[in-house]
Amino acid sequence: MPTIFQEKEQSATETPILLFDCVLSNGQLEQWSTHKVVVSGATYQPRVLQHNLFQMQTSSDMGVDAIPKISVTLANADSHFSEIERSVARGPAPGRLLQSVALSRIEECKA
Repeated sequence: MPTIFQEKEQSATETPILLFDCVLSNGQLEQWSTHKVVVSGATYQPRVLQHNLFQMQTSSDMGVDAIPKISVTLANADSHFSEIERSVARGPAPGRLLQSVALSRIEECKA
């Protein structure tokens, strides 16, 4: 496996792909990503339009770099999330969100 220094010198580097596994309060699983990908048999829909996961802030007190708040904008042109919001019963148990990062070479599509 190449080092980070070798990888960054490549003419085509790997693209970070953000994966989100969201379990809604009714138990329904939604899987979203920045790109349409299949990982371990699970298909992630390309619904992440914007995010701030690579914007780090330094903390001079402790010397720790961190993301103070995660912000994600999801695609809802087809009202997918509006339908989820209407159909999922809101109760005391909130949903859960797991975010992962994968690296992949994105091939250029030629039409």
